[in-house]
Amino acid sequence: LTLIIFLGFVLGILLIAGCQNTNLKANEETEKNCSSILNISEKANCYSRQAIELIDPELCEMIVGEVEMDTYLRRMGCYLKLARITNNMTYCSKYSRYNSIVGCKIGIAVRTNNISICENLPFERDKCFNQFPIKEDNPFLKV
Repeated sequence: LTLIIFLGFVLGILLIAGCQNTNLKANEETEKNCSSILNISEKANCYSRQAIELIDPELCEMIVGEVEMDTYLRRMGCYLKLARITNNMTYCSKYSRYNSIVGCKIGIAVRTNNISICENLPFERDKCFNQFPIKEDNPFLKV
């Protein structure tokens, strides 16, 4: 019985260790696969797809475009997609312009039905509040 408990404990440790290394191995594999692509646009698309699939913002940083503005826009798009699928507002501010940041945060507010996010948008509060149906908990509608 003691041996079975010990083996169960060891197996649990090995499973946990294996799970923690899975994302690291996936990232290394992605970097290897994407870095071998010669076409700049295809390589950028590869990193973007993998960043979204693995929910890994570090892969967004691997994106390089034809020119500096292309790099900026592609990275911004990658982070905005991450924000959209994870509802994590920290991705909204990465490489984004004011309008993109606001739109990203409003999108998260609506998708998560979290009207309190609107209160932290000083210049766009009304635009955000107007995305919600008329309810008693909409502070924009209170007098």
